[in-house]
Amino acid sequence: MTTSENILFLVLGWLLGLFSPIIYDEVKKRQHRKEIRVGILTELKELRYKLMGVVYLVSIRNGTYDRELLNWIKPIVEEYNGTHQKDNIYKSIKNHLTLTDEELSAISEKLKTESLRGLSVKKYELPFLDSKINYLTFFDESFQNKILEMRSQLSLLHEEVNQAHFYFEKTFDSSMSTENHRIIRENLEDSYKNIAKKARTIADRIGKVMNK
Repeated sequence: MTTSENILFLVLGWLLGLFSPIIYDEVKKRQHRKEIRVGILTELKELRYKLMGVVYLVSIRNGTYDRELLNWIKPIVEEYNGTHQKDNIYKSIKNHLTLTDEELSAISEKLKTESLRGLSVKKYELPFLDSKINYLTFFDESFQNKILEMRSQLSLLHEEVNQAHFYFEKTFDSSMSTENHRIIRENLEDSYKNIAKKARTIADRIGKVMNK
């Protein structure tokens, strides 16, 4: 081996030693980013399915169970592979989509009559996302913005849930006049509608994040 070859190997060895930690860190970073992304999307898909359920129940309560709603719900159920059982609702949706608008309207009225009771609404947390929020800088700006906007919308949903709980508790206040009791019930129904509207908005935003 010539002197120049020895020098070349020495330089290559030095460069390899210099850049190996950098390359290793970059590989680890990419792997970590992939794991975080999978975790976030899994959690968001679960949330999306739950929010779909809220929209579904409020629509039944309001008598707005129609073809447009079913076409919105169907792909969410199809894409869901989490822990919640989905076969019954998916089968029901497919069957109802084969009906005429008049038949769907009749079912909507029947379901509305059967659902006139208190509706349980809750807040939804994202523990994995919240624990990894500082790692969002690993991702491109578009992904970051969609996640942060979705979390902002979720906070607004929680405020509406607090309102619904307040009005629901007030419906048991026997000291109120009949008129005030009527107003409270109207406010409660409006809160349910607002919750469904915000839930659908968030579900749509999650869909955009998942399809990016």
